[in-house]
Amino acid sequence: MPANASDRTPTSAKTVYRFAEFEVRAESGELFRGDTRVRLQEQSLQILLALLESPGALVSRDQLRERLWPEGTYVDFEHSLNAAVKRLRAALEDDAEKPRYIETLPRRGYRLVVEVISEDASGPETTPSDPPRRIDAPEIESPEASPRQDLSHPRYRQPVVWGIAGIVLLVILLAAAAILLQLRRTPVALSGINFVSGTIAPPRNSEAYELYLRSLTYKLEYPANGQAVTLLERSTALDPDSARSWFELGKRYHFEFLNAGRGQSFFQQAREANLRALQLAPDFSPARLYEVILDIEGGQLGAAYAAALAMTRAHPQDGNAHFALSYALRYGGMFEESASECEVALKLDPSDAAFRSCSFVYVMLGRYDRAAPYIDLDPLSSYIRFRRMELAILANDKPTALAMARSIRVGPHDYPEARMMEAVLSGAPDQTVRNWSHEAESLYDRITLSESFFVDARYQSWAGQTEPALRLLRRAISNNFCSYPVMDSDPFLANVRKLPEYPKLREAGIACRENFRTEMQKSR
Repeated sequence: MPANASDRTPTSAKTVYRFAEFEVRAESGELFRGDTRVRLQEQSLQILLALLESPGALVSRDQLRERLWPEGTYVDFEHSLNAAVKRLRAALEDDAEKPRYIETLPRRGYRLVVEVISEDASGPETTPSDPPRRIDAPEIESPEASPRQDLSHPRYRQPVVWGIAGIVLLVILLAAAAILLQLRRTPVALSGINFVSGTIAPPRNSEAYELYLRSLTYKLEYPANGQAVTLLERSTALDPDSARSWFELGKRYHFEFLNAGRGQSFFQQAREANLRALQLAPDFSPARLYEVILDIEGGQLGAAYAAALAMTRAHPQDGNAHFALSYALRYGGMFEESASECEVALKLDPSDAAFRSCSFVYVMLGRYDRAAPYIDLDPLSSYIRFRRMELAILANDKPTALAMARSIRVGPHDYPEARMMEAVLSGAPDQTVRNWSHEAESLYDRITLSESFFVDARYQSWAGQTEPALRLLRRAISNNFCSYPVMDSDPFLANVRKLPEYPKLREAGIACRENFRTEMQKSR
């Protein structure tokens, strides 16, 4: 049986690992599938190397934290690690529910479940790994993980033959691991706030903790999000002193408001839940970020900018603080400044999937290549599929754009913007395009989200629906998404710029931006 990861000595930097059709060159930090290089973000690469150094053995989440984030780094460890593992799986085309390569052991860590051959690049000698012995377990990894498993799949069946000695040994090792895990976990559960990692302890009540964990297995999409809301409401009722649970509940309420058409009351519930998290843990960075986002979306752009600026001054090494500032700056029309803050946030925490929306800043600036690192943060999400669709349109790659539009089918409203774009790209009748145009615009009668007004205006303009585009652009500016100067250069708004009404809208965008600049001066 393979040794525990903690007992292994990391192999030479010149080691080359081979598994399945993949090859990893440790010295250069490159991953290849056959002769093709596979792009992989640095933290995802480090996770893969940790697994390759100990094939078949558990690599704990604590071990990965020590490897990825040195002491003094301020990140939301739980979410950042989940995001890095998710990107690794995407690069390997692995399935969290039916893994071919990486298996999750809930609340403990990860294990490589494929034979590995390691070779020193300076010589021909090879060392095959022991065939991994697997204990299958359901995935509990991130809000993107599915809550369902196919229990009939062969990976859930017990091996036909087990030696008596092997069973006894396995039981002993599992018991020892459970005791060790409890000893390691108890101080974390009782410590409250960990200012080094930026993480907050989960609920102390055991039932509330299980409900909290179950909520994380539901995707942040309709209708799974509603089930997560129910679990978190039960968890916070049992243990009302868990800032982490209140923060997660606030995010889920916010999603219901934005994507499930549940009304303004859910926006208020999101604010109240996030405020409760901050009352319990005033320095909880993700909740501080969310407070800024909710202020912006609630029309309080000046106050949000001041709060974000205060975050960066208090915690200059906090990626969330710089992302919060970038978010406020882009609403105020300061896109170059927003991009600079995005760069700082990504450098400080290269794994946070929330930073994906910085890709929009670079699309607006016409710096399409620079959008790529942010797209890679969450490559399978519907949000990023919209971004890929836009980039394909800008590159005049109609087949890819159409494929991306067709792949976006999530939510009770089925993303009508995507259906409108699909209709245009596929050459559907004009009436079909107009029908989806109406659906897309009417969606925002229920949601007050000014950046989304602007984005939908762009799509409406590109689809030739200039009247809805004008209305939505006007609403975006009047609700403090200043839009200028990118409204002058965005190719998607070319049809709107031809209209006689555009100069007046442009003046409103300029005035919005100048008002924001005044608010910036007050905060400095």
